Amino acid sequence: MKNTKAIDKFQKAIDCGGSLYNLSCLYALQGATKNALKYLEISLSKGEIGADFVKNDTDWGNYSENEDFILLLEKYK
Repeated sequence: MKNTKAIDKFQKAIDCGGSLYNLSCLYALQGATKNALKYLEISLSKGEIGADFVKNDTDWGNYSENEDFILLLEKYK
């Protein structure tokens, strides 16, 4: 997996109270769908970010037709 150092740093930041949303974006940009959606759902459930923001975030552009992504955003609208 690319950018493993970046992921490790995000994981450490999250352990210190950082946002899961940025980690989900990093996974999304790498095409790591399972982890991207996992951390996105946690972020949405915690209210770190809103579904409308995610829908317009270019980091998620490749997911606009992904059924799981669409359902997740609908769940947290």
